Amino acid sequence: MSSSTGDPAAPTAPLTSQSAVPPADLAQAYDRERAERVRAEAAVFERDQMLSILSHDLRGPLNAIHSWSHVLERKVDLSDPGVQRALGGVRTGVEQQVRLIEEVVDATRQATRHLQIARRPVELSALLPTVVANVRDTVGRARNVSIGEQPMSAPQQAEFDAERVWQAVWVMLDYGVTRTASHGSIAIDSAAGSGNWTVLVEFTAEDNEAAPMRADQLPPALTLPLRVAEAHGGHLTMIRNEGAAFAQQLRLSLPLFAPPQVSKV
Repeated sequence: MSSSTGDPAAPTAPLTSQSAVPPADLAQAYDRERAERVRAEAAVFERDQMLSILSHDLRGPLNAIHSWSHVLERKVDLSDPGVQRALGGVRTGVEQQVRLIEEVVDATRQATRHLQIARRPVELSALLPTVVANVRDTVGRARNVSIGEQPMSAPQQAEFDAERVWQAVWVMLDYGVTRTASHGSIAIDSAAGSGNWTVLVEFTAEDNEAAPMRADQLPPALTLPLRVAEAHGGHLTMIRNEGAAFAQQLRLSLPLFAPPQVSKV
């Protein structure tokens, strides 16, 4: 009877093409990973916009208390030590709260307040279809929402931060898809003209929410595309389409090229 300790180790089975990941699966995994990265970054921008709103709402009452403390200072008898202590306590409390807002709330959102971009030549007719395909595969199918796309009629060159613009359009489409009822549809169209590139995303929200008219009234979920638009010198708006096939419209407008730099004499 031979000892098992003397047997040579079993050979490792060689890797074959059957054990390799199919290219289609790799592509799907990449699409999902890219979508999750954009969604996570959009959530950071949304959080920071909410912090901005919180900072504004907290500062309002503090400013009022600070102003009234000066009014009281002129109306009361400051020779009374108790009054002096009370007013001093009010001012100290306000200053402490303001510092807390600056250190905790305002400092947290510094990274997303002014977005840095890197402009490069980009072909717009090639950029948009990749965004639509990704949202269709990673969001649309799961919610049974179709995306109607109108391809650009002609190639168009621009100088954008292509990755940031890709993210902005992705978030706009995701916003429309996730607010559309199952088995519904949204539409995307784009056009270049008069020195600008405009992207329209149209949808009808399931709860038929009203659309704000100004950029400062945009939902916090759209903060990333808003910052991308501002960094490129463009704008993002959300309007209500009265009597149209889709009730809401997101409009992203970007200058095709950066404005020329004016030299200082």
